[in-house]
Amino acid sequence: MFGLPGILGTISDLLAVIVGFGLIVFLHELGHFVAARWAGIRVLVFAVGFGPPVWSWRKGVGLRRGSSADEYEKLIKEGRGAASSPTEYRLSALPFGGYVQMLGQDDLDPGAVSAAPDSYQNTAIWKRMIVISAGVVMNLITAGVLFVVVFMAGLKVAPPVVGMVQPDSPGAIAKAANGDEVGLKPGDTILEIGGDKPRRFESVVLAVAMAEAGRPLDVEVRRDGVEKPLRFAITPRMDEQQGLLSIGVGAPVSTTLADPPDEKTRRLLRDELARVGVSGLEPGDRVEKVDGAPVDNGLEIEAAFKASGGRPLSLAVERGGDHMVVEARPQPDMELAEVNGEQASSLPVDHLLGLVPVIRVADSGDEPQGLEHGDVFLRIGSIEFPSWAAAINEIRAHRRESIDLVVWRDGKVIKINAKVTKDGRVGFVPDDTLRTDTLLAMPPRELRAFGSPEPVLSPAAGLFARAGARITAVAGRPVSNFADIRAALIEATAKARAAGAADAAIDIAYCYPFAETDADKTLHATWNLDSAALERLGALGWHSPIPSAYFEIQQIVLKAEGPLDAVRLGVLETHRVMLNVYVTFLRLTQGSLEVKNIKGPVGIAHIGTMVAERGVIWMLFFLGLISVNLAVVNFLPLPIVDGGQFLMLLYEQIRGKPVPIPVQNAVMTAGLLLIVSVFLVVTFNDIMGLLGG
Repeated sequence: MFGLPGILGTISDLLAVIVGFGLIVFLHELGHFVAARWAGIRVLVFAVGFGPPVWSWRKGVGLRRGSSADEYEKLIKEGRGAASSPTEYRLSALPFGGYVQMLGQDDLDPGAVSAAPDSYQNTAIWKRMIVISAGVVMNLITAGVLFVVVFMAGLKVAPPVVGMVQPDSPGAIAKAANGDEVGLKPGDTILEIGGDKPRRFESVVLAVAMAEAGRPLDVEVRRDGVEKPLRFAITPRMDEQQGLLSIGVGAPVSTTLADPPDEKTRRLLRDELARVGVSGLEPGDRVEKVDGAPVDNGLEIEAAFKASGGRPLSLAVERGGDHMVVEARPQPDMELAEVNGEQASSLPVDHLLGLVPVIRVADSGDEPQGLEHGDVFLRIGSIEFPSWAAAINEIRAHRRESIDLVVWRDGKVIKINAKVTKDGRVGFVPDDTLRTDTLLAMPPRELRAFGSPEPVLSPAAGLFARAGARITAVAGRPVSNFADIRAALIEATAKARAAGAADAAIDIAYCYPFAETDADKTLHATWNLDSAALERLGALGWHSPIPSAYFEIQQIVLKAEGPLDAVRLGVLETHRVMLNVYVTFLRLTQGSLEVKNIKGPVGIAHIGTMVAERGVIWMLFFLGLISVNLAVVNFLPLPIVDGGQFLMLLYEQIRGKPVPIPVQNAVMTAGLLLIVSVFLVVTFNDIMGLLGG
């Protein structure tokens, strides 16, 4: 937010979050304080934070280190307290939270009542209800004001447009209710989802995450070239990595490459760009034209490569005011399917007519455990030459345990014993040998296209006796990666496909480079491809060598048309956030939302620092969200928070007498235990999340 580099920037952003959160709490307590003074209740302490007081101020006494309570009591006993105020203003040791202590009202000690005429108990019940509610009302007003400021200035957000669609996702396989269209497509504008009309992509993600598990979510989209909006009923699926419901769509991307703040991530991005054949690009570059045609978003870049027919394209790039041209070669499409079998029954796998690459290490992560970039897995657990899907399943089967790994690195076999996290991860970023080698995992016997209920026999089933084969030539043409294999197959079957032949027989030369004997021996197999396989081969196209994840998210400015519209948007946003908080608790009880997604103070601070990096307006928006959340949580019907106090006052109003002190003590103790338990759980999850556990 302050534009400071490195650790200084992080510290300044963290301080901004702490100060902002403290201000939200201050305003909440100010609501209680002002209402209490209006009601004529004596306020003993107005504190920001919890724990021992660090500084205090009292009218007639002045500023003191620690509390001035003893000094004030002494003045009262000496008859010199008339000029002093009964209210002490405190800044306590723990900056998160705060409270207002009124005479005769103590959340932690319900028995601490007072018979004084200006005590809490001797004030009319309806006035006490206002006092208890005032903090929540102040938070809602604060949030509304912050949202008005945000929408007057304009908030940069991702538009509600579909960018990426995962082939295996619910969004990709859903059929339109009013047409023959299947699946959401990149470029679709989401007009309505779950009854909400989203104005930004984040609202789409939230609507999906808050959906009821197992029930279809109504989605209406506008698609270019289609006259009427399309309506889909999409049932979200749990994303195991995020612990949230998902329909498998991503936000639209811009034409500017991401520019990570840390050098390690920048170096990794450079390496990845070089690996896919566009080493002339740098983080932060903006693609202006593709083959001379201007482009405004990532979808147009992808479309240009799809239509390239495989020929290299020129990218006109702007970098820090300079302009240059970079050549980029399209990447050949492969196939994507689910593998039917014990080891990989529910994960996607890239393949070429059943030929599956072996998993390798793209990046060793923050905790390498002995792995290095480029390591090729010869064995993971009991799986030799594993595919990506088989590897992930095998690692997940060893949650909270150790697993034996064998990798090939710089001509050497390396053995590693790695620890698997509770989430079933070793910690490396996965890649495969698709672009670098022709080394093969064991071809699966059956493949199932996403959305298809029945598997089909893999064309490569039975082609090799075991995993670990490396193809050296296809129909006599040498090959060194899967793109070469695809090109050789297309060339060798061209005549058969053109003639509409029922099949084609292709000679495959291969070896087993990691065999104990005859590692250099060349073997041959005849690959018989039927008409269905030939049709699939001929349908393969091209795609951009630059994954959409490498680009920054496309942004629009969400801005009010005027002051009245800003107020309207502010009220709508406050109402929307309130509803989402309540739905969050409902989904937690239903099990469609995991506890790990609920943030405590550590998580809020971490997210806040990332938000602060996006600028002042986003920081104000974040504080508005926090203010609404604080209001809703405080008014839940739980002991110790304002909502629980309000229920007790309602009981007193109806019965004509307060809740018995023993009952109050019991519910307060239970409420305190609940709050402490939740605090410990979310804080533990926050810390484990930061540590990658």
